[in-house]
Amino acid sequence: MIVRILSIEDAEAHHKLRLTGLLESPDSFGAAHEDEVGFTVSQQQARILASDSNFTVGAFEGDGLLVGIATFRRQTGTKSRHKSNIYGMYVDPDYRGKGVGKAIIEFLLQEAKKFPGLEQIQLGINSTNEPARRLYSSFGFQSYGYEKNAAKYGGRYFDEEYMVLNLN
Repeated sequence: MIVRILSIEDAEAHHKLRLTGLLESPDSFGAAHEDEVGFTVSQQQARILASDSNFTVGAFEGDGLLVGIATFRRQTGTKSRHKSNIYGMYVDPDYRGKGVGKAIIEFLLQEAKKFPGLEQIQLGINSTNEPARRLYSSFGFQSYGYEKNAAKYGGRYFDEEYMVLNLN
């Protein structure tokens, strides 16, 4: 498996995997499939284009198939530059339990630690997603909050648990 920062050449594969995730695990994302299915190629490329404050990581199987993704975004405000977030983590169900998620977070954290002045990384998970909680906890993330009815989709509410990793 190869884990690396995605480039604009990976936009189509990223979009396809993300749309799969939005359909397969709608309770795990803040966005809905119908919000993103019509994205243009340029919108897809802009979404994953790395900058001085964000990047998207992809895990590729030996044959070059993208099987896992996650996005890192540092906050840019003067008072919030010490914080960042992880968004859109998804691993293809056929590759779960094989270390893909761990490899993605390991790589993402190595890259994130290169940002001067970064002190903490935050994320949110569906409160019932025990595998995600175990994964993040294994890297030292700790729960710091809970939002009841954080999202509503298909007539159902989803609660969100917030976690943080202090880098100091």
